[in-house]
Amino acid sequence: MAISYRYFIFTLITLFLFTGVVFAQDNDTDSENNESAIEEEPQGDGESIESEEESLEEDLNSESLDEDETEGDDEGTVEDEEESNDLDLDYSALGAMNPEEELDSSKSGSNVSNPKDMQENWTRRNMDIFEVHGYFRVRPGLYHKFYIRNDNSLFPLNGDRYSGCSDKDKCKTLAGADMRFMFAPTINLSEEVRIHSELMFFDNLMMGSTPSFNTTDGATTVSTGAMLGTTQGNPGSDFFNMRRVWGEMDSPFGQLKFGRMPEHWGTGMLYNSGDGINDDFGDSVDRISFAFKLNGWLVMPAFDFPNEGLSMTSKAGRPFDFSQVDEAYRLVGVFAYQHEKEDQLSMLKRGDWVVNTGLHFSYRAQAMQFEWDDESDIENNDITTYKRDMWGLTPDLWFQFLYDTFHLEAELAFQFGKIGKPSSTAVNMNALNILTWSGVLKADYGLLSDQLRIGLEFGIASGDRDVEGLSAPNSFDQANNDAKNFTRSSFNPGYNVDLILFHNILGTVSGAYYFKPWLRYDFLKSPLGKNLGIQLDILYSRSFYQESTISNSSNNLGLEVDARVDFATSDNFRASLQYGVLFPMSAFKGTYEWNDNGTDQSYKDTDLTIPQTLQLLMAISF
Repeated sequence: MAISYRYFIFTLITLFLFTGVVFAQDNDTDSENNESAIEEEPQGDGESIESEEESLEEDLNSESLDEDETEGDDEGTVEDEEESNDLDLDYSALGAMNPEEELDSSKSGSNVSNPKDMQENWTRRNMDIFEVHGYFRVRPGLYHKFYIRNDNSLFPLNGDRYSGCSDKDKCKTLAGADMRFMFAPTINLSEEVRIHSELMFFDNLMMGSTPSFNTTDGATTVSTGAMLGTTQGNPGSDFFNMRRVWGEMDSPFGQLKFGRMPEHWGTGMLYNSGDGINDDFGDSVDRISFAFKLNGWLVMPAFDFPNEGLSMTSKAGRPFDFSQVDEAYRLVGVFAYQHEKEDQLSMLKRGDWVVNTGLHFSYRAQAMQFEWDDESDIENNDITTYKRDMWGLTPDLWFQFLYDTFHLEAELAFQFGKIGKPSSTAVNMNALNILTWSGVLKADYGLLSDQLRIGLEFGIASGDRDVEGLSAPNSFDQANNDAKNFTRSSFNPGYNVDLILFHNILGTVSGAYYFKPWLRYDFLKSPLGKNLGIQLDILYSRSFYQESTISNSSNNLGLEVDARVDFATSDNFRASLQYGVLFPMSAFKGTYEWNDNGTDQSYKDTDLTIPQTLQLLMAISF
């Protein structure tokens, strides 16, 4: 019954999307210049950005207009924008700054086009048929004493794998650099139809990791200064990674999207696209969605393919699904109200306050799961089947309030569900009831014409006494087979809050909470992207339950101080120098061992290190 219900829903969604597309195509001729059609902003010529900088800054800062005329013009602009951009929807980053803008800090001036580049007319419209965006970055870094406890329990730096690191003093400091080239071309077949893609070259490839070798007289040496090209390797060091590709079709009724695309919602706490120029992780979903606006609200139903299960290949070489009962499916609904960026600027300039909010809701289910026990089963096509009976509901609420230079943003997410059988190999494992929650609250205020900003961030992810450690669990399997509930929540690893503890040692915020006051001052801040500023963050963190820590007797994780200097130019060069130091606390000091009589006893390891890091980012975006 669950499978029939799933395909009944899928059929209804498919019919709805198909009907909307056909109806939109029938009316496309009469609505060629429809004011609600989405228009892509042409990308500006790099040379024209500098020449337009002074005039743009004067327009943004001009106060020569009469107040009544300004209000009238703004109101008219808002009404015109609501009519002409009624379907100008940006679904990937609702509630947060558009991740794509992170790649191009001068995007506010990129609508200045060179008329010579706009001569070609495709479907009787002026547009760029081929657009490219992306970035190239190089990140040298130094990491000092990240193991904290002088062992391998937290960070695999020394001792076990390499004899040269048996002496911890020889491996207390690691240094290196990595690089990445992200290339994101868009093919505009018309103003309504386009194909987006994202390709990664040298995806976090370590510099110096592919040396050329010479073999002379039986000895192998490295050729000085010679680097070989690389083919696709392990994740995290790939030469080439086809990350995403998806199609979009705009109509008077909404926008159809299909393919593998980024997913981002709210602050990025739970769903994070990872499109920032210094990001390492990001969510991609295989999805078919249709989004439209209803009374100013964005409504987007979507069908996701999170896991198709086992597959097979036909004689002709075409892949087919092995079974209809082993895959997982996901239904998504987005309901959001967010003002257009231009409208927000106009409202804030008039002294009005701005509220944006929304709900991201998903339902996920999987009835059965197939798996092979070992390699012999794979060779003989022997498959183990077990009834998983998994379902889950995840509501995620986001809220944003803006007034003058004050910014308040909050996100709260829950996960409800059940897994009838968490693992096929576990003996006497109970069904798990899932109940997790997590939240983020951020507030900041600008002083001195917004050059000085002070802020505070609080984040929390629910914990679970039955799950050991503070790293995000890879599965719902419990350390204690008698456990009946799973309550551990984790942030998306793409949501960065620090440089050391959560980002590098624990992986993400999981079963813990933190307070982070911060202070930033911009010596130079231009609308076209020129920037020179400094920022200081102080992060104090605690575990949700002390039973999840190494000591089993303290919640205090540590105090981390991070500082950075940012520099950016209007022609899209960016550099950032970051320093971080972590002062670990008593949660890392204890270790429990079992006595011969079966009782546990602990001893304190007070010899903790103080991890430090120095990182440099050099990047060019386009």
